[in-house]
Amino acid sequence: MTASIRTFVAGIIVPGWGYWIVGRSKHGAGAACLTIALILIFCWTRLVLNPVGLRVLLVFVLTILIGAAVHSALIEVRGGEIERNWKRAFMFAGAYFVIAFLLFSNRGTLLGYEIFRLPASSMAPTLLEGDYIIVDTWRFRDVDPAYGDIVVFELPQSGVNYIKRVVGIPRDEVRYEQHRLTINGSVVPLEPRPDATRLDPRFIERLGDQEHEILITNAGFSIRDGIFNVPDGHYFVLGDNRDNSRDSRYFGMIPRDNIRGRIAHIYYSSSEATGIRWDRFPAQFD
Repeated sequence: MTASIRTFVAGIIVPGWGYWIVGRSKHGAGAACLTIALILIFCWTRLVLNPVGLRVLLVFVLTILIGAAVHSALIEVRGGEIERNWKRAFMFAGAYFVIAFLLFSNRGTLLGYEIFRLPASSMAPTLLEGDYIIVDTWRFRDVDPAYGDIVVFELPQSGVNYIKRVVGIPRDEVRYEQHRLTINGSVVPLEPRPDATRLDPRFIERLGDQEHEILITNAGFSIRDGIFNVPDGHYFVLGDNRDNSRDSRYFGMIPRDNIRGRIAHIYYSSSEATGIRWDRFPAQFD
């Protein structure tokens, strides 16, 4: 590996590291600080939770990363007065890795978002097994979860993260019978999709101000019917795949403090039927 290739690769691994290798420490510090500043700005202004904002951030970061790597490699090729200080260069790289680790390992608290992968199909057809989603972990700092919100929460009994839809808020009486929801005596509208079939039994449910799809695989048999009273500080959640979801019908109500955030959008989705898709159905999570 020639010196210029080595410098380029170093610049790709850490923003500005190539500059440090060729003795341009100010350029290297500037590239690294600009990258971190952009990430913080896009996260703290919530732009990263928007599909377009996320793409713009990735373009900016890649531009800085590749541009700095190429420029530092050209400096190496041209030669001239290059004052190398390997100790400082590796100290810089180590400091950058530490800062990046602290930021991204605590991104839910420091940056306001988390990334999750759907392990199962309990939220189909809204979310598919294997979907990667971005969750707004600052969403419920000042507001409470509302009807229809898709939330990530930690199950009290096991500490495992689940993703479900809020259908009952504190002091609600939720009745679930034959796939129909009744909240405080009001029946939640439910109707088949116009293009629904026996092989694709989707229904449209109107909960509060939101309209979403649910999946009912067995119209003649409804599981875990019952009446559920939601205590103060708790929420009743269901999966959209109503006949194939372990939710509040099984494990009970979710404490407010266990809810980690609300889904912002799906940034990557892949299935055998549809192939790879980016930012699937982002509008329904606005």
